[in-house]
Amino acid sequence: MCGTVCGMRHPQSLECRPCKLFRLLAQLPLNQYVLYNLSLLKLQGVQKVTECTENDLKKLKDHDDCNNFVFIVKVKPVHYVLKLQAFIQGNMTIQGFVEVELEILKPTNKICLHMVDLNINEDTIKIRQLNKKRKYSIGGTSYNSTTQQLALSIQRRLRPGSPYLLSMNFTGKLSTTTAGFYIMKYKDEQGYDRSIAATQFWAIDARRAFPCFDEPGLKASFDIYLARTTNYTAISNMPVIRTNPIENQDGWVWDQFATSIRMSTYLVAFAIIDYTSTHHSNRTQLQAWTRSVVANQTNLALDVADFSLNFYEKYFAIDYPLPKMDMVALPQATFRGMENWGLVIYRESDMIYSPESPSAVHQSSVSYLVAHELAHQWFGNLVTFSWWTDLWLNEGFATYMAYLAVDAMEPEWGMLDQFVVSSQQDVMALDVLQSSHPISVPVEDPAKIHEVFDDIPYNKEIVCSKIILLFFIMQFLYISIFHNSKYGNAEQDDLWKYLTQAAHKSNTLPNQVTVKEVMDTWTLQEGFPVVTVERSNDGTAKLTQKHFSLGNSMNRKNSTNNHKWWIPITFTTEQHVSFKHTQAQTWLSASGNPITVTGLPNLYNWTIFNIQMTGYYRVNYDEYSWSLLARQLQENHDRIHVCNRAQIIDDSLTMARAGMVSYNVALNITKYLAMETSYVAWKAFFNNLDYLNTMFRQTAEYGAFKVYVLSLLQPLYVHLGLEDAPEDDLQIQLLRVEVVEWACRLGHSDCVSTAQDLFQQWMDDPESFSSIPANIAGAIYCSAINRGSEAEWLFAMQAYLHSNHAAQKKAILHALGCTKHVWLLNVYFSSIQAPGSGIYVQDAGTIFSAVASSEVGSFVSWHYLSSHWETVQNYLDGSFLNSAFAYIVKVSTKHFCTVLQIIQLESLLDKLSDSESRIALQQALEVAKNNHHWVTHSLPIITTWLDEHGFTAPWTA
Repeated sequence: MCGTVCGMRHPQSLECRPCKLFRLLAQLPLNQYVLYNLSLLKLQGVQKVTECTENDLKKLKDHDDCNNFVFIVKVKPVHYVLKLQAFIQGNMTIQGFVEVELEILKPTNKICLHMVDLNINEDTIKIRQLNKKRKYSIGGTSYNSTTQQLALSIQRRLRPGSPYLLSMNFTGKLSTTTAGFYIMKYKDEQGYDRSIAATQFWAIDARRAFPCFDEPGLKASFDIYLARTTNYTAISNMPVIRTNPIENQDGWVWDQFATSIRMSTYLVAFAIIDYTSTHHSNRTQLQAWTRSVVANQTNLALDVADFSLNFYEKYFAIDYPLPKMDMVALPQATFRGMENWGLVIYRESDMIYSPESPSAVHQSSVSYLVAHELAHQWFGNLVTFSWWTDLWLNEGFATYMAYLAVDAMEPEWGMLDQFVVSSQQDVMALDVLQSSHPISVPVEDPAKIHEVFDDIPYNKEIVCSKIILLFFIMQFLYISIFHNSKYGNAEQDDLWKYLTQAAHKSNTLPNQVTVKEVMDTWTLQEGFPVVTVERSNDGTAKLTQKHFSLGNSMNRKNSTNNHKWWIPITFTTEQHVSFKHTQAQTWLSASGNPITVTGLPNLYNWTIFNIQMTGYYRVNYDEYSWSLLARQLQENHDRIHVCNRAQIIDDSLTMARAGMVSYNVALNITKYLAMETSYVAWKAFFNNLDYLNTMFRQTAEYGAFKVYVLSLLQPLYVHLGLEDAPEDDLQIQLLRVEVVEWACRLGHSDCVSTAQDLFQQWMDDPESFSSIPANIAGAIYCSAINRGSEAEWLFAMQAYLHSNHAAQKKAILHALGCTKHVWLLNVYFSSIQAPGSGIYVQDAGTIFSAVASSEVGSFVSWHYLSSHWETVQNYLDGSFLNSAFAYIVKVSTKHFCTVLQIIQLESLLDKLSDSESRIALQQALEVAKNNHHWVTHSLPIITTWLDEHGFTAPWTA
């Protein structure tokens, strides 16, 4: 290890301070924060570090205390016995007992445990040596509220070699936020309130339910006992093996669950519910738990779960290790789904699917979500990341496997093609800001995990998986990881080790290059490159790379970002069209040196780089090469693979937005869309249309812009119609959803009048909601409410409160934000935290996004947020829902483009001190400045193009 940091070789006795620090840190495997930063210095070319900071040295000195966010592992848990009695129908208190079997790794007289909002009965704290029955006295306790750790001082040192038992009684309260062990209410079929309780321990909230070693690398087995009244059911990770009455407590019983396999504390789960269960016909131990009124809407989730479990067992060559799988649909949950081992918890609206209201969007969403959570049963649960720095290992692989599973279950859905536009291009839009972050992010304080828990670990990693596929079969990689690390933990470098061995063996990677060298450029750096293709008359092209930024040209010129990547290069040509060969034909190295590609046609024939958008980069051509692609799309667009059509649309429009390509080039490409019928290609355009529409709708040129877009949509609007046909596949249905939504939003006369007629019919006969096609219901509701009075809004709100159809409720929730009546929008915002309103805090992000999407609502959204800043923060505080705050700031300011709006953000930024608010506002300020530059420089170009092509507002024609 010595010499790695400073680049010099020297004996340990004379080693420099950085190398000594690095060697010491290497002995502390969980202190990844400093290790990460030293590794990043190496990646960025820093070959010599002259001194260590006093803070870094202090980290080492103090690491033996309970005052650090990361444990030094002198003591680790082996097995827990946990007993909990929660008084759900009483005072919401919890009485608990925990016993932990400990393994002592190094002699110590101190034990550190995590806990939050729990009261320990100090008289009950006991520790004894298991084999010798020797008891040890507790010298005292102390609690650090910053690190959330309880320190137990022991009068005699505990030594390795024999297990110890630590036990204590404690009390707590059921949380009213969706963190830890929490209580929630729902209304039964008679309209009465019912109380249930469940857990949400990801990421660091097991400590809110019981004292524990709450780190992902400290796995242990669990014996769990839950007390309940006989009118409730208790479920946990493992099945119930015994139920006994509680002495002197009539109507109460203890449920004892089977001993679990080793798992991290964040995967422990339990629920005490009065739900109805349904099970899958092929697996009696695969059950779904819901409110009785929606029990008939679980078939899709059960079918996908059954298929996914079978698919993963075959794919990984490892059986699902637990004897059962329960899925619970809760009215309130922090996340859409949580992958607790053997007990997956979902938001009800994201698990149930009604055949009576068959929405293609909801069907694919439920299918993907269930497949994603069950993929975690292997990657995330069976093999777990060692520390939060490698969160992407958990989420990224589950994302990749979910796409594979659903694609195998429903091949005609084209899930892998959809990924390009629904995930890859989405994350590229996020990854262009200066405030972006790498996949692998150092997390020193686990409480800050939500700051990096965004689309990047979910979706950027799957693009890294595509790069991995260039080396060898992904399936072999997974099998290697599971057989080497199952029931344990893995880190990013474990992945690269297995890959390098296989890649060298198969000769897909030169022996002098490791996979770590390649992949560190993608996981330890934010952003991505743009590859510029400069073609020559001799059939060659020079390829260069640079970091792609969405900032204006002056910002890019002044940027100090010098990131470089190992980029897999693939291409095809007009003379020899082949879009199947997605393995790298050559590489652009991280040295930054250009390469020359040979064997290309003459300059009068097109070439396309990045086949099927397999690589995570954009491609820029000269203006003539762009025109060749535009011509091919006009003449026969099917000759180009649909993923590359989506790539050409997205790359040209996004680089035009960044000022790297003229909007004349990008708009000429979009003209062919009047002939396009593919959902994937259109989705790439719709993704970009949202930005253009937001910028144009505040200008006098909006009318001409709408005329152009509607001219593209009109042929498809007529072709698709509003009704689903029996032969329509999922992508056709998804395309109809988008086309109708945009047609109505842009004021298409037939769409608007049809929406108003259908909505009025529903108001006249409230039981006839099914007469509105489920796939376009959202567009119909939004258009009618937008152009209606308060009567339409109030009717829709009542329909939302009484509906048991998840797809319909989601559509109405968004449509309520479409009204132009400002007072109703303020009522809507106020309902988020109002008791008994029927609107949950978890839906705050959806509501703000819906309101901010309209012309009037965009101003109301920001005004409400800026006027109620602390209120919004407070009702999102206390759980992982606080990560929604950054999203709310983003959607409420995405339209900002004026100097006055920029000044507003800067002024508010000066007044705020909390890091989360500042980060969100800094991102909003960056976007606003970019928007201002765009309106000044790009909008006139588009306006001129529209005028030159005959597109003007009707009243000026």
